[in-house]
Amino acid sequence: MGTKKKLIAKLSSKYPIKALCKAIGVSRSSFYYKPKPKHSSKDLEEKVKSSFESSRKTYGTRRIKSDLEDQGITVSRRKIGQIMQKYKLISKYTLTAFKPSKSTSNKDDLPNIVNQEFSADRPMQKLTTHLTYIRVSGKWCYACLILDLYNREIVGWSVSSNKNADLVLEAMKSIPYDLDKVEVFHTDRGAEFVNAYKFKSLEQLALLTHDYIHWWNHKRKHSTLNNLSPLTFKARSKLAPA
Repeated sequence: MGTKKKLIAKLSSKYPIKALCKAIGVSRSSFYYKPKPKHSSKDLEEKVKSSFESSRKTYGTRRIKSDLEDQGITVSRRKIGQIMQKYKLISKYTLTAFKPSKSTSNKDDLPNIVNQEFSADRPMQKLTTHLTYIRVSGKWCYACLILDLYNREIVGWSVSSNKNADLVLEAMKSIPYDLDKVEVFHTDRGAEFVNAYKFKSLEQLALLTHDYIHWWNHKRKHSTLNNLSPLTFKARSKLAPA
């Protein structure tokens, strides 16, 4: 087959490939077929480790598989799992801790408008907040993130040493889109994330939070978005808010 394909390629400048394939007895699909490049076990392991580290140690087998497919590498989740186990690559999602809210305010009297429908038909229709406790110089500080449920984009954020209304207000002020489009603003009062990282100053926390949000919005794959990042999904949907 290799010799026949070489002959067709050599004569293709003078004769149509379709006619050459028919005359020599080679199907066109066989002529155009190119085997996928093989990757050594070591190369594959490095690719898996690189994908895991690039995801800030958050990807599991499903998202790593999708990430490798984007690079033209086909590998099973089982094989990825074996590599992750070999190098002890444990997704942070399996290590998530929660800090129960101790607030007993009028939470039960407030209607749950979202009612577990964590999806939206268009950008900026439904927003939800996430509060994270973070250690800064041995003291608790807080990061408030506001997510657009349409594409899981972090649209607003703030950090503070105080857990009060200003924390949410500052996050709202940072949103670059038209707030008049918002129909539902949901605050999650059930559980609050505890971040395992520790920071030396509030400034360092703010800087790395900004960096994290850029990664989340531009790179982080979401299974609910067909394994696309929030901004890629929104761009393809052609529903980006003005």
